[in-house]
Amino acid sequence: MASTIADLAAYYSRMLFIIYWPIMPILSVMGIVGAILSGIIFSHRSMRQNPGSIYFIALSVAIFMVMVSNGLLLSLGIIPNVLLDNQSLAYCKLSTYSINLCPALHRYCLVLAAIDRTLITSSNATVRKRSTHRLAYRTISGMTLIAILYYIHVLVGYDIYVLPSGTIACVPSIGTYSYFFAYSNLVVNNLIPLSLLTILAIKTLRNLQRVRIQPSNNC
Repeated sequence: MASTIADLAAYYSRMLFIIYWPIMPILSVMGIVGAILSGIIFSHRSMRQNPGSIYFIALSVAIFMVMVSNGLLLSLGIIPNVLLDNQSLAYCKLSTYSINLCPALHRYCLVLAAIDRTLITSSNATVRKRSTHRLAYRTISGMTLIAILYYIHVLVGYDIYVLPSGTIACVPSIGTYSYFFAYSNLVVNNLIPLSLLTILAIKTLRNLQRVRIQPSNNC
């Protein structure tokens, strides 16, 4: 039975190599180039006059980090005989930390950008004035610090285990932590940002509708 599972695992690894290895590096390079170009565009002096550009610069940096961590590291992970995360505990922890942290930064940068769009489209002048460079720097710094601290549990909870099939894998600690990791990742990395983006998008659309309706009401 164990040999059968091992054979299937080897076959699966080989199929991943055949399918994804030619594509992943290309997608990673395209993503990295796109992130760099976006960062250059939003860093232009004329663009930086708008506080919203700060969020998009941070978003470009986050996308760059996602491409490097997820794209390149996962590309290495599907190469046969190149299983660094199964051989080095430090690499296992750091790569998993990076693969979890970078997408979170990307998602919450989008949330911050959406908040800024909601503020700037408000019909209330006082609310619009809250969209400032100072707020952008503070919220981005605060969000980044919180994310870095939050994902420290990955450095503690991940380890290298020998699975019943005999496969060596970098996985969450067996027991309570594995459930905590799964559910917290679902909530923090998916449900919360998606819910916030949905709410903010609806709010922004309503703000824009009010702006369009106001002139006709004044006539």
